[in-house]
Amino acid sequence: DYLYFYSRANAADGGFLFAGSATDTEFMRIETDGDVGIGSNVPSAKLDVAGGIKLLDNNYLTWNSSNTRIVGNSNYLQLQVAAVDKVRVTKSGVGIGTNTPTAQLTVSGHGIRVISTGSNANNGEARIGVAGNNSRPNFELGPSNNSDEFQIINGGYWKVRTTNDVDLSFGVNSSDVIYIEGTNENVGVGTITPNSKFVVNGTGNEHGIELRESGNLKFKVRPSSSNAYLSLYDSSTNEDIRLNTAGDSFIAGGSLGVGMNSPGARLELKGGTSDSSTNTFIARNSSS
Repeated sequence: DYLYFYSRANAADGGFLFAGSATDTEFMRIETDGDVGIGSNVPSAKLDVAGGIKLLDNNYLTWNSSNTRIVGNSNYLQLQVAAVDKVRVTKSGVGIGTNTPTAQLTVSGHGIRVISTGSNANNGEARIGVAGNNSRPNFELGPSNNSDEFQIINGGYWKVRTTNDVDLSFGVNSSDVIYIEGTNENVGVGTITPNSKFVVNGTGNEHGIELRESGNLKFKVRPSSSNAYLSLYDSSTNEDIRLNTAGDSFIAGGSLGVGMNSPGARLELKGGTSDSSTNTFIARNSSS
């Protein structure tokens, strides 16, 4: 058996009111269209609550019989699909794929994909995940079809690369400092058009290449105006050897042997049996 309540008034004016206190304060209303208002006298949905809702621990809001639901208690909040946690919010953070987040956001699973959907996005994606049988971390940028990617991958060692012949640049202050040309795999420092395997382009005198040991200069190649220098330095960083394409060259330390590896004087020259001439040393003036 049922107990029926009827409202014979029209939907605009009829309904049921639940009130209390000496002033007949309204607590709940049921409109004739079935909308229920708690704390609201103009409900606009099947349940319209003006105020808070309190559930006891481990009770939930669910959708139909699918076990898609929100479960909560005093320590965490669960978002579930098929009664399995997909997101859990705890005092420590938010966990996706894990019930025990250790950071503000902890993701456990196949990774994260951020997909661009703007008019000029070209289906671009950023992906953070794992790669290979050892589940090593990787970071990828590129279109959704996985072509033309930029990757940072731990494949037993860290790799920073592109997946085809696209150029790769590393820079600061919006300028390219190191440029890797993709087609021929040439490397440029200070240039974006390297035409050899390794090209250094300076913008002024003394901009070149240095080799140092524990901070001490040992070797240097650099341009200077219209010429170039190659210099070697001793343990006190004194320039002992200089080769200059348009100026003075010198050897200031040690001995120089030509045709031998153990000179007994500052300069010692030794001819060999395979020499085309018996001459060991020839000196000519500028007019000869």
